[in-house]
Amino acid sequence: MDFIDTIVRNPVPLISVPALVFTELQLGELADDPEMGLMENLPYSNHDHLRQCLSDVKTKYAATKMVDRSSSPNVQYRTIKNGFFVGNKKQLSYFPMPSQEEIRTNNYRWFRSANM
Repeated sequence: MDFIDTIVRNPVPLISVPALVFTELQLGELADDPEMGLMENLPYSNHDHLRQCLSDVKTKYAATKMVDRSSSPNVQYRTIKNGFFVGNKKQLSYFPMPSQEEIRTNNYRWFRSANM
């Protein structure tokens, strides 16, 4: 995966870590149209900064951008696209999330609390 290669395996000066845990987030219309796409139900507080980061990455102006500069430990479940990745120099592991429908069916109480 390009992201783990850029940050862990072939880091640029001043940006490197020995390992990384990350997830892809659902961005709705912003994924295809960062400048004009609707924000709808996205929990990001600084909309202009998010749009600028996505535009920079989409146009290859920057390989990576930091979106959440507040280091909040909270990630809303509904924003996780498909699972979590854990990678280091040797290995990349993927831990898929069950679908929302599967969680709603099998763990309704948790699903409800996670989507509040």
